Amino acid sequence: MDMKKDLLIYFAFVALVLGLIFYFGLKDPAGAVNIAWCDALTGEGSRDLDSINSGASGLANGDVAFVFDSGSTRFFVMYFDSGTSIANNTTTHPYIVAPVDDPESGVWRELSGISAFGAD
Repeated sequence: MDMKKDLLIYFAFVALVLGLIFYFGLKDPAGAVNIAWCDALTGEGSRDLDSINSGASGLANGDVAFVFDSGSTRFFVMYFDSGTSIANNTTTHPYIVAPVDDPESGVWRELSGISAFGAD
């Protein structure tokens, strides 16, 4: 029974975040938000957050990435901060992930991270 409750909370959270992104991002077509879906924060794989290059992907300040890290069973909502270039930090919250190919262009900052299905 707890797993159903956890799933409901998980999907409600995702729906809320998506609603906010679409409301604020699509309110002004010139300020539309890019959205990325990733499988891990780091690792330089094709679906990892650190492999998204701001120059090649056309990222802008405030773009959003949803990351479901199956290794840690955590779900993260990250946003792109183009005004910062600092090193990775995935040990203490809020997490920061720099693009591997273009670390000077900005970093991904953690907006929210939740344990999936009640696991820590």
